[in-house]
This record gives sequence, structure tokens and C-alpha cells, in this order.
Amino acid sequence: MPYRQDEIIGIQQQRKLAERLRNQADAPIQAGNAPMSWTQGLSKMLASYGANKKETSANERMNAYEIERRNKMAELLGQDRIDPTAASEYSPEFGLEAYKMNQSRQMEIEKAERAAIAKEAARRQAIEDKKGLIDYQIEQSSNEPLPASVLKEKVAITGDIESAKNMNKRLLDISSKIAPADGSPPVLELGLWKNMMSEAKNFVGASDPRSREYAQMRSTMEKMRNDSLRLNKGMQTEGDAQRAWDELITNFNDPKVVQAQLDRISKINEDAIKERQTQIGVIEQNYGRAAPQFGGADQTNVIDFGTL
Repeated sequence: MPYRQDEIIGIQQQRKLAERLRNQADAPIQAGNAPMSWTQGLSKMLASYGANKKETSANERMNAYEIERRNKMAELLGQDRIDPTAASEYSPEFGLEAYKMNQSRQMEIEKAERAAIAKEAARRQAIEDKKGLIDYQIEQSSNEPLPASVLKEKVAITGDIESAKNMNKRLLDISSKIAPADGSPPVLELGLWKNMMSEAKNFVGASDPRSREYAQMRSTMEKMRNDSLRLNKGMQTEGDAQRAWDELITNFNDPKVVQAQLDRISKINEDAIKERQTQIGVIEQNYGRAAPQFGGADQTNVIDFGTL
């Protein structure tokens, strides 16, 4: 059934009425030679006016009907699948076109699905191929020596680690001299007056074992300070190390404060050692080697230089 058949019938009836009025207005008057009366003229004018009005109204209704019909057709076109029966209500040609469009859209959907499946299969295969290539490269590279520049970097980092471990041993040795664990008298006595006396004895050439121990401690501290700051440079612990050493160097008068700072610096060095060990692990893994297993930060000679 055509879309809004009642509207189409109404428009057709209105046009037929307009056509009858038009014929009535155009028909000649059968009165012989007698002139047309005014009533006859008025009747024809009214018939012509009515015909024009009916035609205009019918045309406006048809235009509105066509706009509405096209909008409904466009609404159907926006659907994933067009109902051919519903489309036929708007026009037989549209119903046939809807059937063809459904067929074409179904073919496009199936084509897109096949393309998506093929793309996913290709992606998975690429992943497998890449994984196999990486495994092969790792296997090949693990047997090759490190480039000279990388080897130099690794040796430098290893040297920093060993230096830091030795430094922590010396810090522990100084701390044990200040307060021996066995409760014996301290070898290194610190305090404002005692420090001044040690410096005076060393200055005038009247040193004794305790004043020489104090001088050696000061000298060792200065060297370790430079080594520790170099170890922590560019790392997260750099700022902490700088502050800890500044506080230590400016105050040797209180033995407990000195011991606390020595312990603090030792822990900062341990954190730096762990970061350096991580760097070596990254270097090894970048060249397809297994990351070395490090011991604790207090262990020495953890790295086998023969594997460099």
C-alpha cells in the first residue's frame, strides 16, 4: 500500500474538482447571439477562481507530501538494514533499491569482517615473528663481547661500586675507633678541647698516637668525602650525600653526632651501590645477557671482572 494513500486520494480528488471548475469556466455559453448576462460572467469568474484555488492547494499538499515522503526515505536509509516492504510504501523503485542496498551492505560487512580477521592474524604473526627474532638476537648477542665504549662504562661503574664498599668499611673502622664494640677505651677521642689539643700537638711537632689518629681521620674523611660525592653525583642520593658530608666535616666535636653522620653516609652509599648495580644489570640486558646477581652492599668483589 502506498505511503499515506488517503492523502494521495485526497489530492487526486482535489485536482479533479479543480479540473471540472476549469472546464466549467472555459466552456462557451449557448445563448445564440444574445450577450452574456452579468450573472453568467460572475459564475464563470467564480468557477475560474475556484479552479485556481483548488489547483494551488493540491500542488501545495503534493509538495508537502513529497517532502515528507523523501524524509521518511532518508530515515530508512540511515538504518543498518532497510525493510524492502516498508520502502515499497514510498515507491516501488525504492523497495527494489532497498533490496539491492541491503545486499551490498551485507557484502561490505562480510568483507570488513574478513579484513579484520586477516589483520588480527597478521598482527599475531608479526608478534610471534618479532618475538622469535628477539630471542634469536639475544641468543646470538649473549655470546659476543661488549663494545669497547660499553665495556669502559661498565668497568667504571664496577670501580665505583668497589670504591663505595671499601669506603663503608673505612667508615665502620672509624666508628669503631670512636666507640669500640667491646667497651675498651676509644682509640680516637673527639671533643672540642681534645680536638684543639690534637691539632696543637701536630702543629708544633709534639704529636702522640692519639693526635696522629685524629690527623689521619681528618685526612681520610676529606678523601672519602670526594669519593662519596663522586659516587652519588647525578643520582637520587646526590643531595642527601652532600648535606650529610657538610654536617660531618663542620662538626667533629661531638662523638655521638659524628657516629650518627657516619652511619647516615654509609646508608646513602649503600643506596648508591644498589643504583650502580642496577645500571650494570641494564647494560647486560641491553646486550642480551642475563643480569648479574649481586650480593649485599657490604660484600666486596661481587662482580667477576673475568666476565666483562
